[in-house]
Order: sequence, then C-alpha cells, then structure tokens
Amino acid sequence: MSRLKAMTKDEIYRQMDRFQADDKSPFSWAMLGELTGIDMSHLRKVFIYRTAPMTEQTQIRVSKALERIAKGEVTVMRKKDGSRFIRFNQKPEPRIARGYKICLIDGKLGVSPGLVNKNDYSGITLKEQLED
Repeated sequence: MSRLKAMTKDEIYRQMDRFQADDKSPFSWAMLGELTGIDMSHLRKVFIYRTAPMTEQTQIRVSKALERIAKGEVTVMRKKDGSRFIRFNQKPEPRIARGYKICLIDGKLGVSPGLVNKNDYSGITLKEQLED
C-alpha cells in the first residue's frame, strides 16, 4: 500500500500562519474545516492558539486541503442572499491575478512583475528572505 504524501508539520504551520494573516482570502476557518472534515474550533486550537497538537490525520487532511486550494480545485461561491459555499471544480481554476512581488535579488530589493496565485501560501515571503 502506498504512503500518503503530506507536507511536513513545519511547512503546514508556516502556510497556515500565512493563511491566517491573509485578510483578502475568500476561505474562512469554517470553510477550511468543511474542506478538511475537521471542526473549525479544533483547527483554531492547533494553528492559532497552539494548545492542541497536530496529529498525523490533521497533518494529512490540512496538507491535502492547502494543495486543493492552491491548485484551484475548490472555489468559494456566493449565493444571492450573500451566503458563501465551497464548489468543487471539474477543471482546476486557480485564482490568478497580475501582481508585483518584492524580492531579494543579489542582496538588493527588486520588483518582479508577473502572474500571482492568490491562494498559494507556499511561496517564501520577503520577510522570510531577509531573516535568512
């Protein structure tokens, strides 16, 4: 039987910190809980308050959910009454927009124009580059 591929715990914590800090993310903690099959309050205890340990099951489910969000396999939709729900896409549709990234190039700050996946939390931020 093949082993499931999951991100490391450190990587999941780093991506979840970025998920939490993203004010413009269409995904709420309740939607992430629905996508992972884990209660929202438990996810908050694991990733925000850090009072509960991350189990292997949580690691696998959150890893899979973050990958689905980044690839665009799920989308947040709005009903006419304003309520939101998750739609699973037949064809992946990542949330891509034109943007600029400030990055460190040969020890100097530079601007890199291009397309940016708004739901991908795996990239290294400028703050993380400066700390290294």
